[in-house]
Amino acid sequence: MPSKVCSVCRSFRTFKSRPAFPDRFGSIEHARAVCHDLFAWYNDAHHHSGLSYLTPTDVHYGRAAAILEARYRTRLAAYAAHPERFVKGPPRLERLPEAVWINPPAKTTRQNASGTTIVTPDDPQPEALCGPRPPLDAPTIYLTDRVESLQ
Repeated sequence: MPSKVCSVCRSFRTFKSRPAFPDRFGSIEHARAVCHDLFAWYNDAHHHSGLSYLTPTDVHYGRAAAILEARYRTRLAAYAAHPERFVKGPPRLERLPEAVWINPPAKTTRQNASGTTIVTPDDPQPEALCGPRPPLDAPTIYLTDRVESLQ
């Protein structure tokens, strides 16, 4: 239970730091609407440092390797053009961490073992909920009108 409480507290702190998070909720419906948009932002648009600056949705649906590879190719091109800007040497291909924990479990089970968070064929696909994702070479555009409209 303490690990779940810590996880909730960490998420709550992240949400409270968002400008769209109100000081108070006017009703349970208002709280649900705000949290619905914030959870969507947290999972689909917020790049997490513990996930190599990927979104949880990208990791869950198996897009991490392709995104990290595209990011690496971009950095290699920048290095080729301006190597003097890379004081630590040429860029390296980032790797997704084996596991990310706020509070690691005392014992790993099959349910939380590495590699089990990747989508399975019976999982709902995000395209059904939010439309198709743009290709990796397309410019990234983040829609923030939902969160900003809550201010």
